[in-house]
Amino acid sequence: MIEIILDGNNDNKFCNKEWPLEEISAEAADWNAYRKEAARVITAHADSQIVVIRIKNKKFSINKFALALFVESCQRPNKIEAGVIKVENREAALQAYRPYIALTIAIKYVMMLSSETPAVIYKNISELGYLGIQIHRDFVKDSISFKLPGNETVHRFKAENAFEALVITGIFKALSLAKQPETFEAEIITDKTPVPLNEDKMIEEILAKISPWID
Repeated sequence: MIEIILDGNNDNKFCNKEWPLEEISAEAADWNAYRKEAARVITAHADSQIVVIRIKNKKFSINKFALALFVESCQRPNKIEAGVIKVENREAALQAYRPYIALTIAIKYVMMLSSETPAVIYKNISELGYLGIQIHRDFVKDSISFKLPGNETVHRFKAENAFEALVITGIFKALSLAKQPETFEAEIITDKTPVPLNEDKMIEEILAKISPWID
């Protein structure tokens, strides 16, 4: 599982050592394009401990690429410990990247749960109150309610199976960690019928639904 490091030093080294270098000039119109480029980098340097990355295209999102690198590193065999992305202004880049750190943590969590049964999924997500999410599980109505309290602007979601529950959980965990100021509510129907829990589709759904707040 790769660690993403933003490095403001204007050289091709990390910790005073030369590492394999990737210079990216590609364009990416959507999430699948970022995944494809990340997969290429992971595959090309699968046996290296560190890979140094320079992004040459100003329109190529460092944040989306970093997230794609994380996802691909989880799904492809590799020995990479860190992707060191060179940036012009580390403080500005880190500030812009923080919401994506929250999103990466959230996606890591739902990927972990995607191999579990619906019953285990519902049990785990009902224990996320430590994130500041107000959670109520109703065993009579077979439902879980989420509320992330904030200002007067309210956004509502609903899930009717385990796949949709994980998508909503990823959204709420990321929004909580990113400290979004608005109010978010969700109703999750705890239907224990097994459904396909495709990781890639789940991540796509999370990114599509959370994009108004993390983009």
